[in-house]
Amino acid sequence: MTGWGLVDVIGVTAYDTRAQKAVTFLMDATDGPNVHANRICLSAADASNTVELTFNGNHIPHTSVIHVRKARRGGGLNIADRAILRINGSLALGVARSCLTEADRIGHPSAQLRETHTTIRDALNHAATGDGDIYDARASASQFAVTAATDVATAAGSPSVQRGEPTERMVREAAFSMVCATTAEVKSRILTTRHP
Repeated sequence: MTGWGLVDVIGVTAYDTRAQKAVTFLMDATDGPNVHANRICLSAADASNTVELTFNGNHIPHTSVIHVRKARRGGGLNIADRAILRINGSLALGVARSCLTEADRIGHPSAQLRETHTTIRDALNHAATGDGDIYDARASASQFAVTAATDVATAAGSPSVQRGEPTERMVREAAFSMVCATTAEVKSRILTTRHP
């Protein structure tokens, strides 16, 4: 969970295996006898206060439940699911754009990478509305962030391996985008479309 200590309330979705329903509820973002937060140190975006939450016998009153959804047969995505995947793809696109901006700044612009950025952004936008495979589009965004980071790090040369350099941070952020908010489906697409 990201933002622990920065937000007051969080939304949690849990799957009820007996009823085969996903239940979404609101709860206070505080440690308690049945909820424990363990801070995770991240290689990028560490200021996000990301924690691993452990629930143990946490009782949720009915008044805290905001949505109950039956499991969908066939695993199809609704528009809200697609929108969340699209939003999560913004991290990768933002990292890639930062890389392209830095490449321009150090005198290593790439029209081809800028064009690819636009193509991937458009694919994500279309897939979010049901026109295309959202998992493929999301995977492509993260893969592209790594490509753009590698390109600018190579152009910048040896400073890219020095802590605190912009390109060093971008490489970490690009790797972070490969796993941050990545579903099993996105991960599968990334792993099956690796290039030699």
